[in-house]
Amino acid sequence: MHDLYKLNIFEQVVRDGSFSRAGQSLLMTQSAISQHMRDLERSFGTSLFERTSRGVNLTPAGEVVHTYTQQILQLLRQAQHAIDNLAESARGEILLGVTPGVGGYLLPDWILPFQQN
Repeated sequence: MHDLYKLNIFEQVVRDGSFSRAGQSLLMTQSAISQHMRDLERSFGTSLFERTSRGVNLTPAGEVVHTYTQQILQLLRQAQHAIDNLAESARGEILLGVTPGVGGYLLPDWILPFQQN
């Protein structure tokens, strides 16, 4: 299976146009980037890049992987956004109307647990 870590590195190589520039962007060595891309190419069973003296270009297979990787990463961002929204849905504002006696004596003890969350 192709792991997301390698797919993120793949996307950085595509954006930067070279293994060495991707390494700089990701604070990794060029040889580490190369190893991850060799592993990814091995897992797909095909070459994803054409190496040139000026960097790398995507092969037709690399273009396919790039298209799907963008979709995968976008779906992951959407999933994270949905999860973040779930966490935020527990937040909000509550308006209470109480008599002065209850408001002064009982209400502070009742709302303290909500304020702590």
